[in-house]
Amino acid sequence: MAISRWQHWQCNLVSLHESPSVYLFILQIVRQSDNDQVTVVAACVTLDEALKAAKELSDSGINIRVVDPFTIKPIDAATIIHCAKATGGRIITVEDHYPEGKH
Repeated sequence: MAISRWQHWQCNLVSLHESPSVYLFILQIVRQSDNDQVTVVAACVTLDEALKAAKELSDSGINIRVVDPFTIKPIDAATIIHCAKATGGRIITVEDHYPEGKH
């Protein structure tokens, strides 16, 4: 089942450059290159900030892979592991959400 990116948890700040839809429970790689140095996992508002940082770092010659997990539970661990291996085992998580459960 595909849903529009604009319906993704009502986080309408990010427009995808390559794919107009995402699949539930499948992480989406939103920025990558052949020489990424680290994987950055971010969602919603933090995804927008991670993409801005990726652009700025790229201008300085540093490439990072930016991924949107879409969901935390369940999480697409296989794709995160694949991305981590591709970036030398380096992962940064960017979070700005309430803890699990009621806040």
